[in-house]
This record gives sequence, structure tokens and C-alpha cells, in this order.
Amino acid sequence: MRSASNSGDFVRQTLRIVRTAVVKSLSIVLASVICFFAAAVCSAQDTTSLRFHVTDADGKLVPCRIHLRDSAGVAQKPADLPFWKDHFVCSGEASINLVPGEYSWEIERGPEFCRLSGTVTAQSGKTIKVTQTLTRLTSLRDEGLYSGDLHVHRAVSDIKLLMSAEDLDFAPVIGWWNQPAADATPLSKTEFSFEDGRIYCTGAGEDEREGGALLYFGLKKALDLTVRSREFPSPMNFVTQARQQNPNVWIDIEKPFWWDVPTWLAVAKPDSIAIAHNHMHRSGVLGNEAWGRPRDADQYPGVLGNGLWTQQIYYHILNSGIRLPPSAGSASGVLPNPVGYNRVYVQLGDAAFTRNNWFNALKAGRCFVTNGPLLRVKANGTWPGADIPYKAGSKVDLEIALDSNDRVSQLEVIHNGNIIKRVACSEKQHQTINTTVMLPESGWFLVRAITDVEHTFRFASTAPWYVPRTDGGQRISRRSAQFFLAWIDERIERVKQNVADATERDLVLRWHYEAREFWRKRQRNANADLSVSRNETWQQSRDRLINVVRRFGGDETSGAVIRDLKAAKKQKDFVHALEPLVALRVSVNPESRVKVDARRTKLALRQRRPQRFLVEVENMAGITAPLNLSGIDVAMSPPGPAKWCTIEIIDSPFTSRFLTGAEREYKVLQVTPHIAGLREIRIAGDAGQGTQDLGFRATTDVLLDVESKGISK
Repeated sequence: MRSASNSGDFVRQTLRIVRTAVVKSLSIVLASVICFFAAAVCSAQDTTSLRFHVTDADGKLVPCRIHLRDSAGVAQKPADLPFWKDHFVCSGEASINLVPGEYSWEIERGPEFCRLSGTVTAQSGKTIKVTQTLTRLTSLRDEGLYSGDLHVHRAVSDIKLLMSAEDLDFAPVIGWWNQPAADATPLSKTEFSFEDGRIYCTGAGEDEREGGALLYFGLKKALDLTVRSREFPSPMNFVTQARQQNPNVWIDIEKPFWWDVPTWLAVAKPDSIAIAHNHMHRSGVLGNEAWGRPRDADQYPGVLGNGLWTQQIYYHILNSGIRLPPSAGSASGVLPNPVGYNRVYVQLGDAAFTRNNWFNALKAGRCFVTNGPLLRVKANGTWPGADIPYKAGSKVDLEIALDSNDRVSQLEVIHNGNIIKRVACSEKQHQTINTTVMLPESGWFLVRAITDVEHTFRFASTAPWYVPRTDGGQRISRRSAQFFLAWIDERIERVKQNVADATERDLVLRWHYEAREFWRKRQRNANADLSVSRNETWQQSRDRLINVVRRFGGDETSGAVIRDLKAAKKQKDFVHALEPLVALRVSVNPESRVKVDARRTKLALRQRRPQRFLVEVENMAGITAPLNLSGIDVAMSPPGPAKWCTIEIIDSPFTSRFLTGAEREYKVLQVTPHIAGLREIRIAGDAGQGTQDLGFRATTDVLLDVESKGISK
């Protein structure tokens, strides 16, 4: 223990330390206060006021969105206006204090107005005024079209100005999102109209977890989204609760590549699916599929990859015989989009603009989605969503109106997932086009426009027209049914890994097993894609493969093969006729073991020119998994992917990468070398399905002789 004297010294020393610390702290605080006021005085002297004054063609103030950036690209934020990420909205007038310097500005009001942009120099102590006039590109309301954004996370208190600034007609605002709401109070009113009949709704909600996101519209009471994990309970529990509350609730799949999409399609029976979604931003594109089913980056590369993968999934949905209209959502308030950047226009015709009528028109498919171009199309005088009965050799007349702030080089007519016609566009912002397209078979078709913008996926797409078969039935593709069946199998394996509790796991898997039976039935009942029919006769196979070979390039070998195929009288002749085009032979034994053999030890190719060959498949196991082939550079140590050469199995209306279960069939191998020279490549193959290894990998080595000029040997 310390003595009394020592204790007194200790106390006195402690007090001196405390006094010193207090004095130093007060000095620091005083200095900070002086610096603050000095900076404030300097700031007041070194700022300027920038005022925006934006009017329409009649000289009236017009609400708009403004992007204002300094020379470093930093967005400037006004003190009293709704601001999000890189922009703010105003009623047509806005004032903001800035430090002196160079600034760039952009003024927009949705896709129906021409964009404005410019620069301004802010000088100390001066008020700078930017006065601009926004002019209309077109008025789609005059054509009976009304726009909506189904994914809005902004404050209800700001929604009127936000919608006016984007010239947006309809917006249900997400009010609950992944949150418990056991004691939620029912809303007495959820639909509100303002300013020229624009409509916003409250009470919309979102359930977003491991399987993806579903959006709910038309509920007056929030669902109680109390969950134990990202997997349990299943989203289907909340679908059931929502329909119990309101049988007419509108359920939107927020984007197509979420893992649970095949299950939702089968058992949730959604009302729409967003193909213009929040991965597509005004300023760029999210480069991946978040925690959803990832795309093949080699098949869908770059800025366009996510958007094209999105559309490819949607096309598989339509090919499966499911009629589902496309929708759009921006997720403003979560991701860096303005309200209404991704929007869907519906054709109301003579119907009054109400929430119910808007959703009814969307349900009927009378719509197009966009984040830029305004694409209106009539086919034989009908809007999208209509039936156009199929007749062999019949033509469809297309009347197209296109308005766009961005260059669109061409329009594409998509039929059953394939481009069947490209229509060149002019440089004009507004253009009308009349063209005719021949439909090769029943199914569906739509028209899309992808802009030349390089930094993001900016496009428009109509909803599909449906083309019933001559007997009135719908076309169901076996290939597309298998696409979702493989997806379901992969999802089931993920659930088994994610959910440890056996009881909870079984409750979640119940819905996926039900969905798997749905897709198995679709597969059994499929009536399209002859290339995936195991019951195809050799004569049918011969006729189909004649169409395949015609697309090989028209050289002498292909011509001779076609002549021999036409002359074939029996299956042995048919197999012999194809022999000159066969580069590989794949055999699957009864235990599903895969063996790959090269029928040619050397392939003569041309640099950067895709060349096609046949793969003969002997399938003794009867499996229906996809056949996968890839290239390995054996010169690398250790061997790795051959990035200098692209190898892929081609999907087309006449052939597929999926095995049919038939004992013998043919697939199309496409080889594209990117550099010239003599190189050895190892071709690896498997017949695995999803993450399940249904097959066993096998390899074979082939020598590639690639010429930089001239014709392939």
C-alpha cells in the first residue's frame, strides 16, 4: 500500500495531468471553432449560385431530372431537392451553391423528351443561370400507351415530383421489403391520382432472398416476411399467403436469372417477368448475375452479356409454351437508376387509365419494355399479345414506329428465340418502317432494338405475338423444357447444401420437386425441336440434318454431303453420307461413362473464321443431359483453357447441345481459332447436367492448322 504522503503526491500529480489535458483540449476546440468560422467566411466569399430554369416548348416550367458534376466527375447535391446517387429532380427551377470551377450538366425527362447537355463555369460571387427548353421527341399517351416502373424504392413523399420529372404515368412504390410485419395495419387506400391523371400506389412489397426476388402489387396489408434463413421458409409460403389475402394480387418476377425462376414458373404462376431490370443502369451494367444463376461469360460476354442472357432465359420461357408478359423495373432508391429508367409501356386503347386497366393491358401482353428506344410495332394490324394463326408460307406485315435519343443500327425480329430478320435503321430520331417477315413455323415472335451505346445495355423489346399451330395447340420446345429441368436439378442440390435442418429442407424442397414434375411433363409433352426427339426416325433425322449442313458454308464437301443425304435410302447410307463432316465421335456407355475420339487428327482452319463440323454421338445410356465440349491448350504448363480458340456445341432450331436419349444422333461443333499457326488442342467433353456429374470427362487431342489468309484446306 502507498503511504499517506505518497498518496497525496499521487493525487496532486494526477490533478496537474488532468489540468494540462483540459487546457490542451480547450485550446484545440477553440482553434477548431476559429478555423470553422474562418472557413465559413472564406466559403461564403468563394461560392457562387447556379440556377436552372427549364421550360417546355410553350415556355412553361417543366419538371425534369438534372445531372450536375464538377470537373472531377463528382455529382453535386442541392440542399432541398430529392437527390439519388448522381442526379436530382426539380419542378423546372433549381438553385445550388457551388465553389468556383468547371461543371457539366445534363437535363432529361424520360425517353419521350430530347436530352440536353452542356458545361458552365462558376465564378466567385456571381450568380450563373442555365436556361433551357425541353422538347418532346414524341407523345406516347397520344397513341394510347402509358408507362410504368414496377420497382421503385423511393420515398412516397417525393413520388409525385419524381414521376413528373420522368414523365412517368404509373408507379407502385415498394413499402415493405424483407421485413417482419406480424402486426401490419391494413391500408384503407392504396391508389392515388395527380397531375394529368398520373397514378402511384402504396403498399407494394418485395420478398428477396436466396432464390431471388418476387414483387407483390395489390395487397392492402404487408406480408409478414419473418424468416429463419435465406432459404426457409420457401418464397412459395408467401405466394400462398398473398393469394389468400387477394386472389388477384399481381406477382412479378424481378429478373429472370434468379435461382427459383423455374420453380416460380411452374407453381407460383407469376403475372409478369422483368426483362428490363435493375442490373441495367443509365451509367453502366452490373457485370454479373449477383447470387442468381450465372451466365456463360464466353457465350454472353461484355456489356451486352447480362442483357442477352436475360432475354435468352425469357425466350426459353416462351418456347416452353408459357405465356408471360415482359415487365420492367429500375430499383431506384437501391441501385443507381432514376425512377422510370427501365419502364414498360402498355396499350390501353379506349380504356380509361386506372391501375386495374393498366395491369389488365399488361396481362394481355399489349406492351413493350425499354430503357431508351420507343419501339411501337403492329403485326397484321394487331398489338403484341395477339394470336396470329400459323399458315405454311404465310407472311406477317410489320408496321414499326421508332423514336430514340440513341442510335439504333437495326431492328431484329426474334422467332422462337432465333433472329429471323434484321431491318436496317436510319440516323433519324424518328422513323417509320414497314416490312414483311416469313414465319418458318408456329410458336411466337417479337421485335427488339439494341442501341449502339457502348457503356450499357440500352434496348427496347416488344412483348411476343403468339402463333398457334394449325390445330390450335401451342408449341412446346423439348430443348427449353430440358433447359429448365437441368436448372431445377441444380437448384435442388443447392438447397440440400444450404439447409442443414432436415425438416426445413424437406419443406423447401417440396416446391422444387413439384416444379421438377411440371418440367418433366413439359418435356414429355413437347412437340417442337425435332433435334431433341428420341423417337425421330432416320428419315426425319436425315431431312433435319440437310438443313443443318446447308448452314455449314456451302463448300464442295457440304454440297456433296447434301446430295448423298437426299439419295440415302436406308440408315446405313445416311450415316455414310455424313462421314466427311464428322470430326469427333462421342460414346456414352451404359454406365454413362463418356469417351471422346477424334475422327480427324488434324483440322485445317482459317483465322477468326468459325468453321463447323459434326459430332457423332452414340448414347447407350439413354441420358438427356447437355453435351459439353471445351478446348485445352496442351502447350501450357500445366495445361489450361485454350483462350486462342473457341470451341462450342451450337444450339439452333434444327439441333441442340442437349442429348435426346436416342442411340445415335449428331451435334454441331463450331471451332473458331483467333490466331494463325500450327497448334495442338485437347478437346475435353462431358455429358454432365448442371452440377451433377451424370457423365465422366474424356479428352482427345487434335492438331489445328490455322491459316491467316486464303481458304481453309
